[in-house]
Amino acid sequence: MTREKQEEISLQWDTIEKELHNDSLWYFLTNSIKTAYQTRIDLILDLISEKQADSKEKYYTFFYFDARKKEEDMNEIWRSIQHTFLILKDWYENHELYHKIGYLIASGKVTLQTIYNLSKDKKKSEFTVALDALIRESIAIKSNYGDLSYENSDDYDRISRLLLLFNVESVRQIDGHSQRFPFDRFKYQGTGKVAWSLEHIHAQNSEGMRKQEQWKKWLELHIPSVQALNVGEEALIAEMQAAIDKDGLERQEFERLEERVIDLLSAEGNTEYLHSIANLALLNTSDNAALNNSTFDVKRNEIVEMDKRGQYIPFCTKMVFLKYYTPSAKNQLHFWGQADRIAYVGYINEVLKEYLAEPISVEKEDE
Repeated sequence: MTREKQEEISLQWDTIEKELHNDSLWYFLTNSIKTAYQTRIDLILDLISEKQADSKEKYYTFFYFDARKKEEDMNEIWRSIQHTFLILKDWYENHELYHKIGYLIASGKVTLQTIYNLSKDKKKSEFTVALDALIRESIAIKSNYGDLSYENSDDYDRISRLLLLFNVESVRQIDGHSQRFPFDRFKYQGTGKVAWSLEHIHAQNSEGMRKQEQWKKWLELHIPSVQALNVGEEALIAEMQAAIDKDGLERQEFERLEERVIDLLSAEGNTEYLHSIANLALLNTSDNAALNNSTFDVKRNEIVEMDKRGQYIPFCTKMVFLKYYTPSAKNQLHFWGQADRIAYVGYINEVLKEYLAEPISVEKEDE
C-alpha cells in the first residue's frame, strides 16, 4: 500500500471516529457508556469480527483482523469497515429503521450484532418485516399486560419494555417525521447510568421514606395541591405546616397527615389499580423519595417545572401528566382517575396494535 493510500485511510478513519462521537448516533447503536471502548470505531471492528459481548478474549478482534491481513488486501479490509459504517449510518438516517432498531437495542432484548447479521442479504422491506417480528417477540408474554404488577420484578421489566416501545413508537408515528426519539438523552444524559425508571403516575404510599426530612418535604410538596382544590381544608393545611415547622416530627403523625392528604387527592379506584400498567409511566430516575411517593398533582407540577428547565421527559410521560390522553369532558386536573386510566391504556393499545398479541385489558367505565 502506498503512503498516499495510507494517509487517505487514516483521514477516513478519523472521520468515522469523529462521526461516532455524535452521541445521538452512538447511543442509537449501543447501550454502553463511553469508556466501554478505547475508540468508538472499535464498535464497528467488533461488529465485523462478530465478537460476542461476553467474550473474555481481550484481543479477539485484533486476532480476527490479523488473520484477515494474511489473506486479503488492506484495501479490501478497509472497504468492509467503510461499508459497515455506512450501513449503520443509513439506519440512523432512516426514520423508520432508526426507531425500530433503536428500540430493540435500548430494550436490551436484541444486540446490534444480531440486527446486523439479520440485515445481510435482505431487501429493506424484508429487513423491516424481520425487525417487526423481533419487536413483537420482545414484548410477547403469556398473560395480558393488564394483569402485570409493578411489585413483581419480572413484570417490572416487561412493563418497562412495553412503555419504552410505546414512547418510541409514539414519536415515530408523528406525522411528517418532525421528531426523533432521543436515545442518547433517554439512556444516560451524560450521567453514566440509565436515566429513567418505572414510576407510579399517582402514588399512595411512603415506601422508602424513613427520615423526617423526607416526610417534611412530602408535606411541603403537597400543600399547593391541597390549596388548589378550594375545598375548605384550611385546618389540614395548618396542621401540615405545623408538622413541617416541628423540630421532631414523628412517623405516626406524618402518616396520619399523609393518609388524609392522599384521600383528598386520590380518585376512586386508585388503590385497586395502583400497581397496574394503567398507573405507570417512565420517569427520570430521582433520589427524591418525597417526589417519587407523591400524588398525581404534585408530580404533574414537578413535570411542568422540569419541562421549563429543559430537562428530558419521555414523550408519553409528558403527555400523561399534561392529560393529553384524557377527553376534555372527563378531565379532572388534579386527579388521576378511572377515565384517565382507560384513555391512557386505550392509546397504548392503538399505538402498539401492530405488536401486541391482544389489546391490554382495562377496567370498564361505569355506565
